[in-house]
Amino acid sequence: MGFILWLLYSLILYAFFQLLREAFRLTPFPLEPGWFLVLTEEERYLYNVFFAAIAVGAGYLMAMGYILRSFRFARDRKKRRQARRTLNVQGFFTWSFHVWFGEMGLVLGLWYFTFPLQYDFIIHEELPWTLALLPLVVFFALWPDLSRFVKRIKGLYISVATLIFFSLSFGLAFVNFMDYKRIDKIVQEAFVEYAYDLELPVSSYSERLYKLSLVENIYVVRDTQHVNEPVIFSGDIEQRESIASLNDAVIKSLNNLWDVEKPYFTVNLFIDRRLPMGEVKPVLAALRNAGVAKVQFSTGRKGGKYPTHFPGYRYSGIPLSLIGASDPSSEEQISNADSVEVVIANDALIWNGEKVSRAELEDNVKSLTAGAKGQKMIVVHVENKVSYEACIAVLDDLLMS
Repeated sequence: MGFILWLLYSLILYAFFQLLREAFRLTPFPLEPGWFLVLTEEERYLYNVFFAAIAVGAGYLMAMGYILRSFRFARDRKKRRQARRTLNVQGFFTWSFHVWFGEMGLVLGLWYFTFPLQYDFIIHEELPWTLALLPLVVFFALWPDLSRFVKRIKGLYISVATLIFFSLSFGLAFVNFMDYKRIDKIVQEAFVEYAYDLELPVSSYSERLYKLSLVENIYVVRDTQHVNEPVIFSGDIEQRESIASLNDAVIKSLNNLWDVEKPYFTVNLFIDRRLPMGEVKPVLAALRNAGVAKVQFSTGRKGGKYPTHFPGYRYSGIPLSLIGASDPSSEEQISNADSVEVVIANDALIWNGEKVSRAELEDNVKSLTAGAKGQKMIVVHVENKVSYEACIAVLDDLLMS
């Protein structure tokens, strides 16, 4: 009967731990995609082992409590006293652990997802010994007092109990009470970043958008079924746009602003780095025709430890001013300024008609800005076959120079 109680309590507690983990993973789900924690199969099994070991250890304490209660009224006074003492220790360890583990788990879980610490604090890498030793401490907590109670067979008893403990811990780890694959699929299909495998370029130069009420997010991603046509989303995955409807959607957003806010309206572009510029230019043209004066190419950090979908990068990137009909003086400014033309070709960089390397381009920009008198302007033209990632890399070099 004691073993059955041990097994049942372990199963119930293990299922609860899995439910709690999935609840914590889904806690930041309505916010931004970078907050959602996607575990690999190896990480999932490792944490399953930890949860199963904790559950089995706690189940063992509860089962021993049931067995010891039957000895409280034993005829042997010494055994009765020892049973009651061990039962007191069992109750203290069991409920103290439940309270401590519950409180710390709740605080750590909420803290872990309130701030995206999964990118900075990987528990199984930072605290491997804690994950390994905590279940053992729970399981063996009762042994000093229990060994006095089972004096003659304590060697056999601890060997069998330990074997059962490890067998249940590693065996239960293969059991998943929650359909985590379905949960991952539901979440990933709700965000453009996951559903279309969006990969952003990286840059060293970065500016951040702060007036988020004046920011419109637009996604330009690869279509997995029609490779020649990109897919455009305005705001989220529910608002798929064409080039024509994108123009109307942006005009509608602009019309919802006060006149004093419109000059600060910025379109934050999330563009897949693998797209050619020939597919990006129509989007920029549509934004220009809609009257958008400022866009920002959202990028990750070059050499950074975080992935490009890290929430802290979401509103950071390379800014760009669009010259269009909404600003009639812009064409005149270009003609009056001392401008330099840079052409980004598929296999070359051209500075005022001369082919240059990336290093020479940076030197030319430094020389231009160092001896600048009056207004200087660099006009960039990009060939259609150039990838968006390559274009961002050159813009990054220009801005860093």
